[in-house]
Amino acid sequence: MVAWALYHLFRPAGEALSTLAAWFRIVYTVFLGVAVVFLYMVLRLVGTTTGGTAEHITALGRPTLEANTMLALDAFNVTWLVGLVAFGVHLILLGVMILRSGIAHRLLGVVLAVAGAAYVFDTTAFTLYPDYPAHAEVFTAIVAGPAVIAEAAFTLWLLLKAGRVGRARRTAG
Repeated sequence: MVAWALYHLFRPAGEALSTLAAWFRIVYTVFLGVAVVFLYMVLRLVGTTTGGTAEHITALGRPTLEANTMLALDAFNVTWLVGLVAFGVHLILLGVMILRSGIAHRLLGVVLAVAGAAYVFDTTAFTLYPDYPAHAEVFTAIVAGPAVIAEAAFTLWLLLKAGRVGRARRTAG
């Protein structure tokens, strides 16, 4: 629903770009859904849902159970990070459309694009930089600052201004 609504809101800024942004939003949502499945598997393995730990320890043994639990957590993390690349590209595209169209203040477009680039940068660093864990806090700060500012500002803009933009276009057209 969000991808569809944003597609229609930003379509005047470029139909192809708006379509591409919507598809990246959908890809992100799919990856998030798959990542949640891995978290559910962790819950199953550690016994917080039906068919929990006692049965798994008996069937697998504690070392194998612990290894499978960590594997499921790693699968969640990797899936989530791939999804964040798609989300980052989505934010970059929204930022570009705002800059091109003037639908919102240019600063909002810039911070959305910067936040999107930070998501992509962080995932790339996680994937390619062998010493990433030693510097994880720095990378988190690189993402968190722009992401919180951009996503909060975009949410406020959507709540306070976007409806007026859409209504103005419908009455003008």
